Amino acid sequence: MIDKKYKILLTILIVNTLSYGMIDPLSFKNARPFDVVLGDEKETELKALRVELESFLVQEKQANEDILFAKNQVATEILALENQQKINGEDDFTNKKILLLRTYNQELVNTKALWQEIINATKEHITLLENLAKEKDQVSGDLNFEKKSFYTIQDLQSLTETIATLDDKINDLRAKESQNRLDLDDKKKKLLLSERALREIIKEQAAFPSDTVEDKAFTLHQQAELLDKEVKLKKQEKELNSLRVQEKITQLGLITSKLYIEEKKEDTLKDKRNQMVKMSFRVDKKDVDAALSELEKKKRYYLTVTDN
Repeated sequence: MIDKKYKILLTILIVNTLSYGMIDPLSFKNARPFDVVLGDEKETELKALRVELESFLVQEKQANEDILFAKNQVATEILALENQQKINGEDDFTNKKILLLRTYNQELVNTKALWQEIINATKEHITLLENLAKEKDQVSGDLNFEKKSFYTIQDLQSLTETIATLDDKINDLRAKESQNRLDLDDKKKKLLLSERALREIIKEQAAFPSDTVEDKAFTLHQQAELLDKEVKLKKQEKELNSLRVQEKITQLGLITSKLYIEEKKEDTLKDKRNQMVKMSFRVDKKDVDAALSELEKKKRYYLTVTDN
């Protein structure tokens, strides 16, 4: 509905501001280029992303080696405990130990996956900016807009529809950017909580067994074993939450660059539309007659809808 009203208003504007047969000898050959270029800010960002990717790759390689070693240890320990249960039967201590080990193993799996997401997003961001730098005429290349000496109402309508499509894309990216900022704040809060939990359990471990409350279910030796497992788990949870923050930062940077590019494209095409009207827009009598006829049809349609 809004789109149709916009087109009607656009037609009225054209009919009332332009007279048919108007010809301007100037064309877009003499106008400034309609390019979206990589600005200094994005050039600097691209260089920083390349350095960051190298660092991420080194960290991921080390993390994957550590994760593989830890997962093998966990698998061996769980298997031994399960075999022990087959012989001696289940007990609370062994069950809790297995639960902590399986939770720890899942955190290792999640950590490995997050590293891959961070690297993939960083590579995508670099590719996005590199492609932009390579394209001399990004708008014409991406939107396939044909340059002419003269433009008609149909050309203007087509360009306006292209701008409207870009506007929808921009609004979608802005919504994603806003949501990612909220998600980032949430991840940062969770990281702070995990850091606090880790400090507390390390403090508890250091004070063991003098400040330990007696637990009738487990011996001191069993409590010590479980406490060590919990410390290990809390460390991995803190590491995982730190990566979740980094992943959101990486995604937010990618979305922001996508938004930057689309906004530049839209600004460029709006500029092109303005120059189209001012410099080399031609309205023949048949164009005006066709536009007025279409306008009359739409007026009748809206009157019918309103009456109903």
